[in-house]
Amino acid sequence: MRMAPVIMVLGIGAAAWGQYSLLSEREFALRGAILMAGGGLAFLAALLMGWQPLDAAGSLDEEREEPTATSLPWSLRQTAGLALGIIGGLAGFFLNDYDSLGESSFTAWGFFPWVAGVAGIVLAFWPQSVRLGVRVPKLELSSTWMPVALASTLGLAAFFRFYDLDGLLKEMVGDHASVIFDVKRVTDGTYPVYFTAGQGREALFFYASAGLTPFFGHSFLTIKVVSAIAGVLTVAATYFMARELLGSRRVALIAAILISLSSWHVIISRVGFPVALYPLTTALTLAFLFRALKYNRSSDFVFAGLFLGLGLYTYSGARVVPLAVGLILVLSLLSQLVNRRGGAPAFLANATLLVVAALVVYAPLGRYALEQPDLYWSRVDTVGAHDESLGFLANSAKKALLVFNWEGGIPGGQNEPHPSQLDYLTGAAFALGVGAMALSSLMRRRGLSAYAGLAFFIMLVPAVGSQWDGTSFLRMTGAIPLVFAVAALPLHMGSEFLTKAFGRAGLPLALSLLGITLGAIGFLNHHIYFGDYADFWAVNSGNTTEYAAIFRDFEEGGGDLDNAYLKAMPYGIDTGVLAIEMGDLDWRNGFADIEEARVHALSPETKLYVVTLDDEPSLRRLQEIYPQGNTYKFESSRSEPGRDFGFFVFLVPAKGQGAVTPLPNTHLIR
Repeated sequence: MRMAPVIMVLGIGAAAWGQYSLLSEREFALRGAILMAGGGLAFLAALLMGWQPLDAAGSLDEEREEPTATSLPWSLRQTAGLALGIIGGLAGFFLNDYDSLGESSFTAWGFFPWVAGVAGIVLAFWPQSVRLGVRVPKLELSSTWMPVALASTLGLAAFFRFYDLDGLLKEMVGDHASVIFDVKRVTDGTYPVYFTAGQGREALFFYASAGLTPFFGHSFLTIKVVSAIAGVLTVAATYFMARELLGSRRVALIAAILISLSSWHVIISRVGFPVALYPLTTALTLAFLFRALKYNRSSDFVFAGLFLGLGLYTYSGARVVPLAVGLILVLSLLSQLVNRRGGAPAFLANATLLVVAALVVYAPLGRYALEQPDLYWSRVDTVGAHDESLGFLANSAKKALLVFNWEGGIPGGQNEPHPSQLDYLTGAAFALGVGAMALSSLMRRRGLSAYAGLAFFIMLVPAVGSQWDGTSFLRMTGAIPLVFAVAALPLHMGSEFLTKAFGRAGLPLALSLLGITLGAIGFLNHHIYFGDYADFWAVNSGNTTEYAAIFRDFEEGGGDLDNAYLKAMPYGIDTGVLAIEMGDLDWRNGFADIEEARVHALSPETKLYVVTLDDEPSLRRLQEIYPQGNTYKFESSRSEPGRDFGFFVFLVPAKGQGAVTPLPNTHLIR
């Protein structure tokens, strides 16, 4: 028995070495593949030598609830809550505004009954195993170490997601501006069910961001804070999901640590896009679904349905989650019927309850999808693959399966533009975890491993069907909770086998190896995000903040932003981003034709023109229109070899005024 943990640890080490070779020494890819294959075989051999089940049907550490009888028939409270939910869903479906032009908005008669209906279902089916009160644990290490460890993990996740959040990422892009302008629509008193700008976007992120505008304004920081909060909550949700999937608090804790350190998820959490909410609702949906499959309790089905419906308000990629849930429910029901287990009727009733709960939450958005199918599916059509041939889809699927261990869609440093989705240690653990889950499915007729695998493959569909050939790290974020739950398995197993094989001597060894591994993963991912990715973003996102600073300096010096103009077309600066950085979201003085400046000359006030360095013809024309003007060059604080981030600043004094005071960081060139 003592050979099994040694073989397992050696197998994990060989797989990690092989994964490192694959990523860092592409010319030795064959050697890396051989090492990974050999390590994987050793790992699985050790697993068979000391076989233990890998799911909650037979927990790794016996930390599971005992199966209970189904909650059918429903109580009067539950029946009343369900009826209230259905009435609220009908109100949400019929009483909000939907017009023929594709606009929609919540109304008081549609919104408040809908919210009341959802709340009624929540209160009626609140899981008995979830306590509202706070129980003070005994002051013993055995009872307090897990809450302390989980709280520490969430603190680690918060550090990775909130550290220097305002500074990294510093520069916005046009998509961020589009999000912020939609947030402004909400704060201005417009309440869309579905936002049509940018090929259409789901509403939840915009309403959450609007709630933070009293603290951070209509700014890049606001939407980054929302996505960072969602990221921390996703770490907690992944712990919950992994515990339900694998039946172990310890492996769930490792999964939570892995996702808290993951550069992939850190990027999603800090970028300020609605996609940040997608893995959160997916993890919660799957967590309650796995509970429902194990215990056949109505409350778990209901909450799976509620989070399923809520997820459809997060991101277009979440539209595959109902497919995953539906297939899993159908397969589970068929399994019960084939094996003649007596819970099939109750399971069918509870599955119907899940669907009803999801439809109640989805009702307002579902009405929009029926009224405006072209607009609702516009973003999917826009980012969808232009080539729908079988060959393209097969190649895209292959790339999607390789992004975790070979080449992904996360931009990196200049020398590594598209590294794998996972660092080499987590990538090796994920590959071994996939093998362990597959072995579990083959050796056990029952269990959640196969269902988790099915959900994982379906979560890749948005990336496979996109124009990015299956490598879009944004469109496959629904798979994130499952990826790190699977990657946690080998790390837990290696530690567990060492501890059980060597007793007291094995525990410190196992904890030391696990701690070193997690520390190395943290170091690698910290460098990937705060080093490579930060550099990539800085090089590719421009310096709009410096443009905005010039406009603000002009205003603070007595100028009027109505007389401040940007001539940056056809290249350069997004005027929406510039307006947000300036703090004046209504500013729109960007123009394409320099002859427009002749109209501006009719005004006697002081004027500011900002012109990009590659547009000297426009600068010369300004000098002709305004002979009294002066040309300055702004010296950017940023520098890249072969690239000047500066720009021209042309100041026109008011009529009757002498020279205009130069602006900071500029020097006169004419």
